[in-house]
Order: sequence, then C-alpha cells, then structure tokens
Amino acid sequence: MAFRVPAERLAVARRAQATILALGAVLGVLFLPFGVWIITAGEGAGYLFLALGAVALIAPAVTTSRWRRNLRQAVGVDAVVFAVDRDRLMVGAYGEVPWSSIAAVTFRDERTSVRTSGTAASVGTMYGKKIRDRGGASEMDVLVTLVPAAASHTATLAGDARAMLRDVDGSEVLSLPFGAVLPVEPFHDAYRAVEAVAMSRGVPLTYDDKKERL
Repeated sequence: MAFRVPAERLAVARRAQATILALGAVLGVLFLPFGVWIITAGEGAGYLFLALGAVALIAPAVTTSRWRRNLRQAVGVDAVVFAVDRDRLMVGAYGEVPWSSIAAVTFRDERTSVRTSGTAASVGTMYGKKIRDRGGASEMDVLVTLVPAAASHTATLAGDARAMLRDVDGSEVLSLPFGAVLPVEPFHDAYRAVEAVAMSRGVPLTYDDKKERL
C-alpha cells in the first residue's frame, strides 16, 4: 500500500508559506521604522519595536525554511510519502527500509485542538494553526528505529535523507514528517497497513498519542 502526495498539496503549501513571509515583511516594515523614529525622539522604548521588527522578519523565514525541509523529506520518488509491503517500508526521501533493518515503528500523533471563543486572539490562533498545517508543519510523524547493523551504512547519506535521522538514546531513528503533506485519515490507514505486517515480522509497533501522555 502506497500513500502519495496529492498534486495540489505542494501548491497549497507554497501559498501558505508566501502568506507567512508576507505577514512577517509587513510587520517588520511597520515596527522597524517606528522603532527608529521613537529612538530619534529620545525614547528607549524604540528598541523594543526594533526587536519586534527583527523577530517579525526572521521568525517567518526560519519557520518556512523548516516547513520546506519537511516537504522535501516527506516526498519521495514518484510522490510517495510512505509505502508498506511484506518486504519493506518506503519512507519519504530516505527511500527503502527492509523489514530486516527495522527494530521498531512508532506513529507519533501530537495534534492539538484549537478552541475558539470568538475573541480576536482565539480566531488568530485558529487561523495560525490552519496556515501551519497547510504550510508544512507536521504534528503526525512516523518514527522508524533501525537495528544497529542497518544504522552503520547511514554515514554515507547526505542532504534531506541524512537530516531525517536522529540519535535517540543511542539508537538511530528515521523521522518522517508524514503530517506535513497528508492528513489524519491516511496516517491512520498507514498505521493499520504497518500493523498487519509488523505483527508477522515481530517488529514492535506503537501509536504514541499525545493525549495519552498528558
């Protein structure tokens, strides 16, 4: 079973990223000159506006860079994000991982609900979450822990595939930002597809739900 990125998904992400960058630029243009004007008037509070303007320019650039990295890592060959069969997993830009190289698989669900009360702050929070979800933020990740023998070859990897690997308590873990490109229904379908094979392979499978950790 293979899970592919819809053609429109990447276009939606680019529009959301452009929105965040534009908002940052507008706020930066507002705060920076205002801060300079206040400083020239002899008021120390102008430095606060300079700091806010710098944050407004830098934070969106850093955020969209992370979102773009997520998209590059999630989308593999032929737009495949994740695929499961009896012999292997296909994991985004990393590619093929044989079941013999897998020590454990975790589906980590860190989605958060946003409640709106009609206030400007709550509405802003809701739309902020929508932009993050569309832009490439990921609250649903697939973590594949590699057996030591399989992890030894990863030193030859480069670029986005290498960046997907993390050291977790001495084990090398492959992290796929599944939620950057696909919604919750395919995430659950992928879990069920892995469950059917992992059991027969003797590979531990976990659904790590944030709500259960609170």
